[in-house]
Amino acid sequence: MTRTAAKLELSADERQQLALMRDSPSLPPLVVRRAKILLMAADGYPHVEIARQFGVSPPTVSFWKKRFTEHGLAGLQDRPKSGLPRIGDAEVLAELLSKVLHETPHPFALLRIAAKGRLSSRDR
Repeated sequence: MTRTAAKLELSADERQQLALMRDSPSLPPLVVRRAKILLMAADGYPHVEIARQFGVSPPTVSFWKKRFTEHGLAGLQDRPKSGLPRIGDAEVLAELLSKVLHETPHPFALLRIAAKGRLSSRDR
């Protein structure tokens, strides 16, 4: 016996916002994919078919439906990641990468940069 998932109920405004997100060239691809998943769920497609369409598992489809139900459109955005913050800023990292790619580095070059305080162990 095949179990069918409950159809996701959307207001007209939510459907419109999800359609805009689906068609947005500037949003991160993962957010666009989540909007597409929700629109298919609202159209009554089974989780297995939605999952197959987007290369995810049926529990992932359930997860995004639940998160949308609990948090609305804001729930489609990635949450902050745990762990240590990035080391250094983009400018310092770009300079370091340029030196590594275009110069023969001194054996202690990275230590010198770190000693100057330009590449800290953590941004505070």
